[in-house]
Amino acid sequence: MIVPKMYERVKLVKPIHLDFTGDVMGPGTEATIVDLLDDDVVLIEFDLDEQGINGGPRVAETVATVHDFVTVQS
Repeated sequence: MIVPKMYERVKLVKPIHLDFTGDVMGPGTEATIVDLLDDDVVLIEFDLDEQGINGGPRVAETVATVHDFVTVQS
């Protein structure tokens, strides 16, 4: 069983829908775990290449399970 850790860098292994926008992030996209919600459910955050409303980097978040990603080895 995969044990997720806060602020761990992960890579998607299957497509996942973003909350609120309906966009889809594809396999191979990297994200960061920003909250542990349950034993195998986490909140992940994507750094997008676009600028946000305030001019800073745009991020998007969604809920994922440990079956949606693998850990990125540093």
